[in-house]
Amino acid sequence: MCTSLQISTILMTCVISRVVKEEFLIYDLTSFAGDVGGMVGMLLGTSVITLYDAFQKALNYGSERLEVYRRRACTFCHISL
Repeated sequence: MCTSLQISTILMTCVISRVVKEEFLIYDLTSFAGDVGGMVGMLLGTSVITLYDAFQKALNYGSERLEVYRRRACTFCHISL
């Protein structure tokens, strides 16, 4: 004879062992393409901004060095600017 505890355990086991097999798409191709495109865009945008900043710093450094060179040359030749 089964006790009520055994019956409830058997019923719980039957309910827990029920498996539902259903597949559905949660990440489609357009979402994937959008995410990849967004990441690539951020990477390229960051790269372009970094290159622009480096180019701008190089130009500023070059113009400062050129100004220092011109001042030294003018001082050496006794020419005032």
